Amino acid sequence: MGAADVVLTALWSAVATHSITYLGGAGSSGTAPTQAPVVQGLTFTTAANSFTKPGYTFSTWSDGSAEYGANNSYTMGAADVVLTALWSANPVPLTLVPVQSATITSISPVRGDIAGGYQLTINGTFPVAIAAITVGGVTYPAGSFTQSAQKITLVLQAHQAGNVGIMVYNGQSPALPEQVFTYEVSTPPVIEGGGGSTPTPTPTPSATPTPTPSATPTPTPTATPTPTPTVKPKATTIGVIGFTVGSTTIPANALQLLRSYNNSIQIVVTGYAQPTDPKGDYALSLRRAQSVKKLLLKLNPHLNIKAKAGGTTYNPACASKMNRCVVIERVGA
Repeated sequence: MGAADVVLTALWSAVATHSITYLGGAGSSGTAPTQAPVVQGLTFTTAANSFTKPGYTFSTWSDGSAEYGANNSYTMGAADVVLTALWSANPVPLTLVPVQSATITSISPVRGDIAGGYQLTINGTFPVAIAAITVGGVTYPAGSFTQSAQKITLVLQAHQAGNVGIMVYNGQSPALPEQVFTYEVSTPPVIEGGGGSTPTPTPTPSATPTPTPSATPTPTPTATPTPTPTVKPKATTIGVIGFTVGSTTIPANALQLLRSYNNSIQIVVTGYAQPTDPKGDYALSLRRAQSVKKLLLKLNPHLNIKAKAGGTTYNPACASKMNRCVVIERVGA
C-alpha cells in the first residue's frame, strides 16, 4: 500500500457464444426452429422438426459431420452450428391394373397338386411387358416368371385346395378374362398285396380205393409293419430383413429384431435377390444369408443357425422389399 487510497477496476473478457441455425434442405418448406446462442463447451437439445417435404419423412439433423435426432444432446464447439434436415422417401405403393392389349387363349395344366413346385404355362398374345401375375391372390412379380410373345411360364407355389383365379397385369390397362386353375389333393395309388391257397392235388383214379388227400392249409400272410414316418420339424417365419440393391449390409434398424431371437434354439436364414438387380444372383443371396447368420451368432452365441441361398426365387414374405431380403425361420416349437 502506498501513500494514497487504491481503486481496483474489474476487467472483463467476452464469453464465446455461437449461434444455431436450422435448415430444411432442398424441396422443403416451413418455419425454421429458433434457438438462443450457446456458450462454447456447453450442451443444448436439438429442436423438433418443423419443416415439411412432400413425399418424404423427417429422419435426422446433420451438422455436416454427424447426425442427430430431434431432442438429442449437442455439445457446442468453437464455431456457429448449422443443422440441416435429412429426409427418407416415403414408399410408393404399386398399383396393379390388368392388361387390355394382351390376350389369353389357354392355360396348361388346368389342375395340379396343392404342394405346388410345378410349371404353369399361360398361352396367348403378350405384346407388352407383364408387371405381375396373381394366382388365387398370391402375387408373382416381374422376374419370377418368363415371358415371350406367345406364352408366360411360372412355377406355382403351394396353395389350399379349390378353384383359383389367374390374372395378368401390366400396370396400365383394364382386365383380361380371368382364367381358372384347380388346386387338388393328389390321391396316392393303392397297392394291393395278394395271397392264396395251395391248390388241392387231384387224386389219380385207381382200381384200388385211394384215400382222399387232406387239403393243404392256406398260410396266413404276415402283415409287414408300417414304419412310423419321421415328422419334419415345422419352420415358422419370425422375421424378414430388407437390403438395398446389390448390398449385403444389414440395416441398423434390424439389430433390435435380431437381438429378440435369444430364446430360440434352431434358426434357418435364407437369402434372396431381386431378379432385375444387375448383381442379383445365387451368390448375392448366399452372402446376405451369411451376413445375417454372422451377426445373429455375435448377438446370440448359443443359437444353432443354418444359412441358405434362395437365389432369385420369389418369396411372398419379401414382396414389400422387392425380393431383396433374408427370411428368418424358427425350426421346431
